[in-house]
Amino acid sequence: MKEVQKKIFLHRENFKSLQIYMQKLPACKRDILIMRIWQDLQFHEIAAILKKSEGQCKMIFYRMIKKMKQEVPVNLVLILMVAKHVIR
Repeated sequence: MKEVQKKIFLHRENFKSLQIYMQKLPACKRDILIMRIWQDLQFHEIAAILKKSEGQCKMIFYRMIKKMKQEVPVNLVLILMVAKHVIR
């Protein structure tokens, strides 16, 4: 039972760390990540909402993913990418 509790604690800590990281991002970058990953919006849809070009949105998104891979532990990046499937 303690092993299960430890895993639950670690998952919660990972989510907290990810939440803190996301809160520190500029709003526009955070919005693009959320809209693309969690809300499954296409880049042209994100661009229309944010009044940016589709190319800008793609560039911001892929640069943020690259930056996250360098700045945060890999498991947090994976949580960001797959959490939407777990939470739904």
